Amino acid sequence: MWILKTLGLDSNLAIRLCPYLVHSVLVIISDAYFWKIGKATVGKHATMVALIFYLSNRVQNSLINRCFTNGIEEIL
Repeated sequence: MWILKTLGLDSNLAIRLCPYLVHSVLVIISDAYFWKIGKATVGKHATMVALIFYLSNRVQNSLINRCFTNGIEEIL
């Protein structure tokens, strides 16, 4: 948000969306590492099944789209 303020782009919409965009990038990075580590340890097919369970989990999907500390802690 400091970068937005410095560049003069700190509109209401930008301030509202900035945490969600940063959080989305962290989620994508964590999913990529989940895939990479899983493929290296248990193989491609087992990782695919684990990823399906991971992405279809109701609790996971309700927490991961929030920009609160519990979402960041879950990613890390």
